[in-house]
Amino acid sequence: MGGYRYEGPDETVSARRTAACVFAKRRGRVTTKEIGPMSEQDQMNALAAQLPIGAHALHGVLSGGQPEPEHVALLAAAHIHTVLDLRLPEEERGYDEAATVAHAGMEYLNIPVGPAGPDDAAYDKAREVLRDAGRRPILIHCKSANRVGAVVLPYLILDEGHSEAEAVEIATAAGLKVPALRESALAYVARHRG
Repeated sequence: MGGYRYEGPDETVSARRTAACVFAKRRGRVTTKEIGPMSEQDQMNALAAQLPIGAHALHGVLSGGQPEPEHVALLAAAHIHTVLDLRLPEEERGYDEAATVAHAGMEYLNIPVGPAGPDDAAYDKAREVLRDAGRRPILIHCKSANRVGAVVLPYLILDEGHSEAEAVEIATAAGLKVPALRESALAYVARHRG
């Protein structure tokens, strides 16, 4: 099975779901060249590298900051199923993200989370989305990926069984930076442990 690679001085790489293709974006154009197969992990890591503040800290889950329309095209080419936007409706995106994502053939979801952090309803809904394997691969984003790490943290502990230390490490890799959001997520966990 063949693949693609771009080689050039300004190269940046992202990946497609099939092991056959890696895209490179240079000066606003996507170009491709043949290479060998890539693992799913390598494909997701390559795609994360294309996203603002992108990371691939959890299987089938990309995290990042606000994507631009060209990122949406890359996500669609990579067969991402869902884009979960954690930004408030009044936060400026610069384009109609919901329409752009839908037009690209992906599901768009919005769970509004303010900069102060998620409430229990937002944590509950995010856990529900993360538990649904049919929505993966998924991009979860806000403006800076900080809120992404916050909503992922309870899922990691309550649904995947990670220790608190492991979950904090993964959530930090996914974008969690603000201690108050970490404490909010851990307080949610404490209230919902069975």
